[in-house]
Amino acid sequence: LLLGFAGFDQGSKYLLNNDYLDLPYKITDFFRLTLVHNDGIAFSWKLKKELILILTAVVGVGLLFMFFQKYTSRSKAIGLAMVLGGAVGNFLDRIIWGAVTDFISVFSFPVFNFADAFITVGLAIWLFDEVFGS
Repeated sequence: LLLGFAGFDQGSKYLLNNDYLDLPYKITDFFRLTLVHNDGIAFSWKLKKELILILTAVVGVGLLFMFFQKYTSRSKAIGLAMVLGGAVGNFLDRIIWGAVTDFISVFSFPVFNFADAFITVGLAIWLFDEVFGS
């Protein structure tokens, strides 16, 4: 499941980074595809590349530790797989391209990618189950 999320993210970025779509591409007045290479972190905040890699490694190890704990909830495991899959997708971008490929633009919200969406939704699922689960 984790590899499926990371693979879907990387496949979408491959299509965009190799000019398979003419960008920017307007889908609706508020939704478009546009190519942005983000060498910062979330919402394009700038940090030194070394610090980004260290933070990524620390967060990744923490998430892996949580992932290999015994879960009583399927939704918690799915949420964590989404977070890890998204993290792997964005980490691979940094290794391959030197920056994260973002391309989904909604309203005036910062441009993001599927990995970012997986991380956000997965964390929401995990937290919801943590707070409201049995």
